[in-house]
Amino acid sequence: MRKLGWILPFAMLLGCSSSLSTVNRDILIAPSSRTASACRSVNGEIQIGDHSETRSVSTVNGSIRIGMDCLVDGNLKSVNGNVICAKRTQVRCSVETVNGRIELEGTEVGHDVSTINGEILLTDVKVVGNIVIGKSNSSGDSSTRKPLVITLMNGTVVQGEIKIEDEGQPVEVRKNSNCTVLGGFGRAKIVQL
Repeated sequence: MRKLGWILPFAMLLGCSSSLSTVNRDILIAPSSRTASACRSVNGEIQIGDHSETRSVSTVNGSIRIGMDCLVDGNLKSVNGNVICAKRTQVRCSVETVNGRIELEGTEVGHDVSTINGEILLTDVKVVGNIVIGKSNSSGDSSTRKPLVITLMNGTVVQGEIKIEDEGQPVEVRKNSNCTVLGGFGRAKIVQL
């Protein structure tokens, strides 16, 4: 059974300046809530309910789930968990993970979407910045590394480029014909869906 750190009802914490932080517990923000603070968890999941507004959201060893019609006035960051956003959500800064999957649908991201080891699935998404594949600390043979997969679906637009900072990491971009990466695909292999 998961331990809950915070369950916030409608419109609670409006104007609160401290952060919502917890260790070994989840943070659940109720639908239609507004927080003026960041949400941080170590070893816990963070869920933001539909129609809510919050500042930056970060977790280590837990996933982040953002509901529909939300505004995140900051970054979404996870180290070892997934980052999932539902339709009509706006993230004013970046979406980042190290080892988790990024799954965005109908979301607008104000800066970059980045990962080191996680797959990326973007469906009807606008990314103002780049998609960045960061440098891994892996010292294995690059010829045997599994490709990191980026999937672009249903009119996704990336205004920047696909940046691959890890020379040894193969990257495969699977995309519909109606998806665009304005800055180019770098050395990624393109697969049309």
